[in-house]
Amino acid sequence: MFKNVLSKDSTLVSVSPSRNSEEQLYRAVYESVNKLKLDAVVWVCYQQTPGFVENKMGAYGLTFQSILFIDMISCMMGLKQEKENVAYCKSPTDYNCLMRYLDELLDKSGKGVVVIDNLNGMVSYDTPERVIKMLRSLNNRIPERESAVLYLETRGAFDSQTEIAIQTTMNHVLKLDGDEKAGSADSWQSLKRTSWRDVFSLKSPLLFALLLTMIVNVIFLTVLLLYVVMKS
Repeated sequence: MFKNVLSKDSTLVSVSPSRNSEEQLYRAVYESVNKLKLDAVVWVCYQQTPGFVENKMGAYGLTFQSILFIDMISCMMGLKQEKENVAYCKSPTDYNCLMRYLDELLDKSGKGVVVIDNLNGMVSYDTPERVIKMLRSLNNRIPERESAVLYLETRGAFDSQTEIAIQTTMNHVLKLDGDEKAGSADSWQSLKRTSWRDVFSLKSPLLFALLLTMIVNVIFLTVLLLYVVMKS
């Protein structure tokens, strides 16, 4: 994706929603850092657990020479903390913990690339204002250690004002177009793999819209039924 991602300091990698948007984001990271002489890739998990990310990378045929994880969600979800290459924070909004581990890992490993996976998940746990303030801190802190940061996002999760505010904190924005062409069988398999977490993080915006419409209809019918009962 870039001849030298380290020269960009901070980059937003944004993809349009599609059945393979996650794979596109992971491949964008891999192609950006694979040929660089890095001491480590530090993957910050806001969307999925480290084990899930590693399994997905294996399924996509992506292998990083050295990868470390900072897990922001497992403690909150009550999951086991047993992987050796993972540092765990108590909550997704524990930014002091995130900064501390980033400092430790980058100071110990040397030059690297930090991957924030992803902004959709990060914003779902906190207000956009606090997240944007944190992004500015990361964009100042990480380059001081001769490293760079890649932020991943699926477009459509934020309003235009928030999206613009996020982009203005970046040195570079890379927009990828999702593959909208999918056969009915592939679409059905993708739909079956969709989790509630994907729906509410707007990773599957169509399902979110359908769910919201269904909830509104149920509320309307309930109110209408109560009105009819009271009138009778």
